[in-house]
Amino acid sequence: MNTESKVLIAIAAVVTVAVGILLVVNGGKDDAAKVADPGKLVRSDSIQTNPKAKVTVVEFADLQCPACAAAQPTVQQVKKQFGDRVNFVWRHFPLSIHQNAQAAAHAAEAANEQGKFFPYTDKLFASQEAWSEVANANAIQLFVSYGTGLGVDGAAIKDAASGQKYKTKIKKDMADGEALQVVSTPTFFVDGKRVDTSQLLQAVSEAVNQQK
Repeated sequence: MNTESKVLIAIAAVVTVAVGILLVVNGGKDDAAKVADPGKLVRSDSIQTNPKAKVTVVEFADLQCPACAAAQPTVQQVKKQFGDRVNFVWRHFPLSIHQNAQAAAHAAEAANEQGKFFPYTDKLFASQEAWSEVANANAIQLFVSYGTGLGVDGAAIKDAASGQKYKTKIKKDMADGEALQVVSTPTFFVDGKRVDTSQLLQAVSEAVNQQK
């Protein structure tokens, strides 16, 4: 192989790599711009703060997940700053690695039936270290105490956390999350676009401003 041929091959290799990089970068941009299936994001029985709002934030979360608890200050800031202009939607995604996550999700659904879902889940996140690693029975006792402290019927919390009353709904949330390629918690979507927790406030602010 002469020198000219080697040069041509080298040039072709460089061009191939450059094209591959462009495809990856552009593909990444396309993925970021994709809007998720709205039917998988919000269902008629989904827990929502204001369905009439023009901007929708969906969170797939696990109540025992430390990262979800760490994201709560940002979530609370979004709710406080934008109020009724944003519909905040909760979807359950309890991970199998968390021993009390399922029971917590059921307890939260019982609180939801009494109009206390978000105050109750706020309490679960704030107290996460106390109940996350204890035996299930002890965790349920704590769930009951948190509920009664908020005026939620303790017996309803205990029955829900001990049983499978909300199994169908929770499984439906998880199935939707899996269909949307949710693999970790928390996973946020702002108007159908997946957003990292660190970018949540900015993304919501931009979405709200676009509605003005």
